[in-house]
Amino acid sequence: MNKDSIMEYLENNGLTDLDVLKEEDGLLVATAYYDFDNDEMEAGKAYAKNQMEEGDAEEVYTEYLTNYLVDLAVDNLGEIMEELIEEEGIDAQYLTYEMEADEMTSIQVAMLFSKEILTVTLKTSWMHWKCSSTAISSQNIGKIQKSPC
Repeated sequence: MNKDSIMEYLENNGLTDLDVLKEEDGLLVATAYYDFDNDEMEAGKAYAKNQMEEGDAEEVYTEYLTNYLVDLAVDNLGEIMEELIEEEGIDAQYLTYEMEADEMTSIQVAMLFSKEILTVTLKTSWMHWKCSSTAISSQNIGKIQKSPC
């Protein structure tokens, strides 16, 4: 498993502020940010506005926008991870942190990479915030499983 190749791939696919937290025994743990571009933000705002009903509070708009952006990030991260798994011949998992209403321009992601099929999981005990979990491995490409942490 080539750490530099993995990090370069993630960076080339739009992840920012990459940070390797741990590297040992064929495992790599890293964090990064998925930054939403203007088109993604505008699509999210349009979706949230379209979902609003007369009399809904601002919190409802924020909830629709947040849900849209998180789902978008999870989908895009899933595609990035699937391609990385195939190209590098590795296994991977990731977790997205919960977005805060006042910081909706990006979402933080924690990632676990292994040169072998993962026998450990990226657990919420490594996280300081609540998260939604998506596990992708070479065994279930195309069958992305989303489960609560």
